[in-house]
Amino acid sequence: MKKIFLLAIAFLTATSIIAESPRTFNFAGNGYMTFADYSILEPDGTDFDNIKYRLMKDGKVVPGIESVSLLSVDELGHAVYGTGVSYEPQYGLKDVNTGDVILEPAYSSIWYLGGGRYALASGDPVSFVIRDFKNNTETAAVKGNVFEGVNDGLILFDRDGKFGYVDFDNNVKIAPKYDYSCGFSEGLAAVSLNGKWGFIDTAGKVVIPLQYDDDESWYDSDEPDVKFLKGRAAVYKGENYGVIDKAANIVVPFKYDYITIDTVKKQIVGTIQGVEPKYDIMDIDGKLLRSQEDYEERPLKSGLYVKSTAERWPSFSGIVDASGKEVIPMKYNFIADDGELIICQIYSYENPGVPVMDIYDKTGRLLYHGVNCMFLPFFVG
Repeated sequence: MKKIFLLAIAFLTATSIIAESPRTFNFAGNGYMTFADYSILEPDGTDFDNIKYRLMKDGKVVPGIESVSLLSVDELGHAVYGTGVSYEPQYGLKDVNTGDVILEPAYSSIWYLGGGRYALASGDPVSFVIRDFKNNTETAAVKGNVFEGVNDGLILFDRDGKFGYVDFDNNVKIAPKYDYSCGFSEGLAAVSLNGKWGFIDTAGKVVIPLQYDDDESWYDSDEPDVKFLKGRAAVYKGENYGVIDKAANIVVPFKYDYITIDTVKKQIVGTIQGVEPKYDIMDIDGKLLRSQEDYEERPLKSGLYVKSTAERWPSFSGIVDASGKEVIPMKYNFIADDGELIICQIYSYENPGVPVMDIYDKTGRLLYHGVNCMFLPFFVG
């Protein structure tokens, strides 16, 4: 199973305007977008066998880093780059200051784990090592492939379709026996076996029995991300979502089509879909505060909220702050963020050939405007 994350890619003839302070589209090894002081210049054209990405800093191309894929730049100045064809590159590392190859591109996937550590996967059948570039050490190989970055000191990996966890020394701490697993959060990880979900602790002990169901829609476009936030977890049973605490007590009954746990406002938002969707806003203990039907508020990592219209199709979204004040206008079809920057997509159904991508900071200042740019699924590892 492959980890999916969003790649901002330009196609047709890209025309982009970058603000005076370029920011990076920097794709971290754990599968989530991060941003730093580098920007990635998108390739022009549609020849995907020969596309080249270039790394930029302070408005200038960084020499020696051009490649078919650029994923991230770490705090040591190492850039993950790819060679070969763009849809199946081999990954290595280069020094962004000199352009020198630090690690030959011989790996099917590279995951940055933080602190100068990388998980490097290669071979058939695939196995991985953890290399520490700060201390110049490397662990023994473990059969399988890293699937997610570090959470609570453990790294999720899969072997022959089963999931388990290793530590920084690549010791298998929890054997790969689950059909699917999520990263740890608040000391617990959601695991699935034979279509039932429960939670384990960092020692591998089942602390909440595997009694919850699969939501098949998880696998349509992304991977399950079931986890505890503020001591609460949204789980699926029968045909609906509810919320439990760490003792498996039901905090919110199983009656919602979708549930969001807002860690900023310490609220739970339950959605009942339909011609006129209904949104129940509850406190963290499940007490109903209010119900509303005209829009949805979805929390972002930045502490802001996506506000979406529900009374017309296609739906349009913008950004508001915690008080409800508009930060970014409601004109976008897709919005995501990394905690610092907010990526907004306009995809016109009447004119699908001209998508637009805008990137804002948390104050609503436009940093990047791209025409013929779109977010596409991109797989690594």
